[in-house]
Amino acid sequence: MGRTGTTIEDATDPTVTTLNLYKKNIGDEGCARLATLLQSPDCNVTTLDLRVNKIGAEGCEHLTKALKSPHCNVTTLNLYGNNIGAEGCEHLAKALKSPHCNVTTLYLQINNIGASGCEHLAKALKSPHCNVTT
Repeated sequence: MGRTGTTIEDATDPTVTTLNLYKKNIGDEGCARLATLLQSPDCNVTTLDLRVNKIGAEGCEHLTKALKSPHCNVTTLNLYGNNIGAEGCEHLAKALKSPHCNVTTLYLQINNIGASGCEHLAKALKSPHCNVTT
């Protein structure tokens, strides 16, 4: 079993399989850096905890790029308590429909996604490439 990292840079450690960034206030800029690292062939992060990090739609756009990468191994993504909104859901939906996206567990509570965000996610969940079960 791999170890747990607690900083964005820990994603570069191949022994880290869980990245716990709970309440680290990484915001959209931190997501940009994190997304780059998640696309590295050396990154083995499967569980990504981004609860309460002031992540908005722009941050989700960065994460989407990573999740669509064939090198990204994330299977559990926790975005609880951010403010991704409907636009962030639209970005995530694109990732979930990608054949390279490995996400099976997705947490989006308290994100102000509204009906429009739910529609984007519902369409993604119907995609044959979507792996989300929880």
